[in-house]
Amino acid sequence: MSGRRATLAGAVFVAALASLPFVRGLAAGHAFYFRDLSRQFFPVRRFVAEGLRAGELRFWDPYTHEGIPTAAPLAYPVDLLHALAPQEWFFSLLLALHVPLAAVAFFALARDLGLGRTAAGGGALAFALGGFALSCLSLYVHLQAGAWAPLVVLGLRRAASSGGRGIAYAAGALGLAISTTALEIVAQAALAGVILALSAAGARGSRRLVAALLLGTGLAAASIVPTLGQLEGGAREAGFPVEMVVAYSIRPLSLVQTVVGNWHFDLNDPMGRFWGDRLLGGYPYVLSLYLGVPVLALAAAGAACGGRTVVALVPLGLAGLLVSLGPAVGLDRLVEIAPALRMFRFPCKAFFMVHLVAAVLAAQGLDALHGARRRAWSVVALVALSLGGALAAAPALPLAPRAAQALASALFPPGWSSTAMAAPLDAILADAARGGIAAVALGLVAILVSQGRLAPSKGACAAAALAAADLLRTGAGLNPMASPAFYAPSAEARDVAARVRASGGRLFTCEPEFSPAFQRARAGIRAVDVWTMAAYQEALLPNFQLALAVPTAYSLDLTGLVPESRLLDEPALSCRRLDALLPRLRRGGVAWVLSADPLSHPELRLERVLGPPRVAPLTLSLYALADPIPMRFVAAAARPAADSGEAEAIAREPGFQAARGVAVEASTASLAGARGELLESRAGPGWFELAVAADRPSFVVVREGYARGWAARVDGDPRPVLRADGRHCAVAVPEGTSRVTIQYRPPHLGAALLTSVLCAAVSALAWTRGRVAGV
Repeated sequence: MSGRRATLAGAVFVAALASLPFVRGLAAGHAFYFRDLSRQFFPVRRFVAEGLRAGELRFWDPYTHEGIPTAAPLAYPVDLLHALAPQEWFFSLLLALHVPLAAVAFFALARDLGLGRTAAGGGALAFALGGFALSCLSLYVHLQAGAWAPLVVLGLRRAASSGGRGIAYAAGALGLAISTTALEIVAQAALAGVILALSAAGARGSRRLVAALLLGTGLAAASIVPTLGQLEGGAREAGFPVEMVVAYSIRPLSLVQTVVGNWHFDLNDPMGRFWGDRLLGGYPYVLSLYLGVPVLALAAAGAACGGRTVVALVPLGLAGLLVSLGPAVGLDRLVEIAPALRMFRFPCKAFFMVHLVAAVLAAQGLDALHGARRRAWSVVALVALSLGGALAAAPALPLAPRAAQALASALFPPGWSSTAMAAPLDAILADAARGGIAAVALGLVAILVSQGRLAPSKGACAAAALAAADLLRTGAGLNPMASPAFYAPSAEARDVAARVRASGGRLFTCEPEFSPAFQRARAGIRAVDVWTMAAYQEALLPNFQLALAVPTAYSLDLTGLVPESRLLDEPALSCRRLDALLPRLRRGGVAWVLSADPLSHPELRLERVLGPPRVAPLTLSLYALADPIPMRFVAAAARPAADSGEAEAIAREPGFQAARGVAVEASTASLAGARGELLESRAGPGWFELAVAADRPSFVVVREGYARGWAARVDGDPRPVLRADGRHCAVAVPEGTSRVTIQYRPPHLGAALLTSVLCAAVSALAWTRGRVAGV
């Protein structure tokens, strides 16, 4: 077989192996559902994809948080394929394909680094099947960005060394990666690429690198600019509190999970068998850090054999590890003195650099093994047999009761009985032993090669196979799947949705996590992860309600992008203080309240008790809120306000909004006793068409979330959309009858599209001519 065909066959082989964790479920028509996939990413992507099929670019979501900008419909090009079949199985297929894409991309990078096919394949599987990569699947955009990361590194290396086509290649890979919006992952890949490029090409490649970085960023402008528009008024724009920035840092003791997969929970049942509260302080953002002793032994061999790549990458890996530890290394103090860092959160994302560096070093280690370098085989034997032997002997720990008790006390929550700790401890020790056996097998292979009983090339293949098998064993259950019925709305949910839509008001759901009834019902459930997500769906929490077009207000902000004026604190979300809560709900346009706990208040009327069978024994009570405020109307009274704070204060005055009053910013007009009516009203995601009549100049008010990007026309003439009551939209209308159109487009979208087109043209020119003028 020719070299090119063998390389292609190797890439296909690693792609096939990297697909194994998902083949069975996808073949059965199942879909991912775990964590943010079903609660955020899939519903929003379906909403956008259905818009594309209908010929709409849905930059606006009118159903969540009183209306918010969406992720750009034209952002990540691969997501455009969702329009072919807007259903969760197809979304799952496209997402899962990023795992083999990551393997092939790393394979290409390793070959570009001069490594052999066996080494490239082993490193590719370590990168694609390692715990961090597989954990990113439930975080969606992080997996997408991570899959392109090796090509970003490869492209920047080529850009620095050759310019021309290399610059175009780097710009394309970087633009695709940025368009996923997982900027923390992209930044780490770009940093690794720049460091490797400069270590190979020196300072002479710096201008080419700058050109590639600028072109790649420009290519993604059409996705970056709408995303920046989502920041307005949210926690990210103001900057997260320091404690939020450093939340989900990796605890030092959690690093044991790199060699013991079940350290925090059973990786085959991540929610049902979770015992990591003591170590983690809650459920982890990144589920698994597992690399396994075989991969670490290979990485140690790669580091020991030196080389320019090792010198460049090892400091990056150490830096990523330190950042991921957060407060343990003083990152919180750095954030306090560097406010720019408060736009980002969750230092555990920096472990991606550790993951990437470990995979590269493992590939280099395999290459050294294949090349019969004695030092490499000696390092593998030492690490694999010492660490692997200790792990393989883990099940014997109960024979030393004091040591077993010390370990259990360090791992499990206080108050657990010996009986409660027994099963989790057995699961941890058994998993450690399985990983240890794979490592010991690798150590024995190293001994056989060192004694001349096994050819180094065959030994390297065996080492890669053992590492891959260990990763597949550990990561196979990390991303559970559910049947298509999971995403089908129940009859009860459809009934609630129909009532809410017919009323013209919004729905508020008392947060289930703060509900005693919800917690009692969940306590007896075995498949707790599926049940919990199904309960969220029945409660029509964002973004489950998108499929049924249910407008909602006030819920937990999972993204940090929702204006703080539209958020509630925990006591309000739990519906414990109804007297204070209900006026706030009215100001958000709420007409219905859904709760797992029974509510009692004279302004709430029980309409129906729902008992969806799939979330038994949980029931949900639907209440109608008395005297809701209309969602669209012509103002009878108006008062000017200097800013949003003053406008909200005016809106809170008793009876003001109920009398169709509105507080308008950027206006000097006062109004009292006006009469007007809404003659006609049509609306869709991001647009309104209204016919209004007023007996004097007034305002038409739309209780839709205000954002820069709204524009209006009154009888065809442009009019500004003003912020009303500190959060909604108002447009001035003249006396008489008028037709008003209001439409949302992300600010500066035209300039962003033009920038992307121009950068694409420059990249195409660089590709065809093999050079960029002046570089």
